[in-house]
Amino acid sequence: MNSVGHMVKSGKLVRALHDLQEAMGTTLPGYNTPNVYSLDQGLELAMATINKASDGPSGKATFLIPLQPNDTERGGCPVELPKFLSGFDYSQYKGFYHTDFTLPSEYFRPDVTRPTNVEPYNLDFTYLFLKDLTNPDFDRMGEGRRIRLSGSDATGGINPTDKRIRAQATEVRIADVPRLREALELKH
Repeated sequence: MNSVGHMVKSGKLVRALHDLQEAMGTTLPGYNTPNVYSLDQGLELAMATINKASDGPSGKATFLIPLQPNDTERGGCPVELPKFLSGFDYSQYKGFYHTDFTLPSEYFRPDVTRPTNVEPYNLDFTYLFLKDLTNPDFDRMGEGRRIRLSGSDATGGINPTDKRIRAQATEVRIADVPRLREALELKH
């Protein structure tokens, strides 16, 4: 799940529903227009949020990277950023956590401050703007891809392909799953 992509999708949906209500004359009072309803706005919001990260005992947990003066290979930013963000890299940032790791081992230490051997991860913004075959995350997380059908078919019955109906939860011991055990051992 990607929160920026979901926020954009939700903003689009709310705006579309509001447009429908207006067309039908059923607009509710007190409607607030969503601030983020495009991936361009999502990139700006993500960068602004990271830029305002608070300082903890060990500094910021996430931070923007200044643009390199000689970085002309990528071209300009696909979004017109406000001045306070224009000097930062729009394709990547750094952070001491990674959303791809569900349980980072760094979180399970008794230290109050960040250990000096913990390095920041290079994290990516390109899923919000780079629509390219080399960047499947734009399709998966930025624009989003439907991964299941709704719970009923055209006749109103339960769709037999619905994964929620077919799925059965199974609990296993890590020791009984060699590939998982090997993957976890590689992390250490």
